[in-house]
Parts: sequence; structure tokens; C-alpha cells
Amino acid sequence: MTTGQVFMIDMSFEDQMNEKENRSLAKQVELIMRVIKHFDHPPSIHLCSVQGQIENHLTKMGIQYWAVTPHQENIL
Repeated sequence: MTTGQVFMIDMSFEDQMNEKENRSLAKQVELIMRVIKHFDHPPSIHLCSVQGQIENHLTKMGIQYWAVTPHQENIL
């Protein structure tokens, strides 16, 4: 299904954001996934440093059903 451009989103700034900002970031990723599922050639989305609050929010939103590849390691 992932035949387009590869995108990596760094999620490692969790400790610099409050709970509301972390939840907002997770919702923004969800919106990206809703939009790209309608593309003929969707990009390959990789989320790096998916841990802690961000991981919890994404799991509650159903990340396991999205065409996204989460990574717990940092990209650096």
C-alpha cells in the first residue's frame, strides 16, 4: 500500500510538551492518516521515538490499524 514518498516524523519532543500538546500531536498524526488513506499512491509514514504519553494516545486512537510504521528508537 505504501508506494509513495517516505516521511519520518520525530516524536521525541514529548518531554518538552504538556499533556494537551502531546494529545494534540497524536490527533495531528491521526488527521494525516485519514487524509492519506484516500491517495492513489500514499506515502510511507514512519513515526520515530514513539514512547510514553504519545504512544498511549496513539494506541487509544488505533495506531495498530493505520498504515504507519512506529519506531521506539530515535532517528539521531
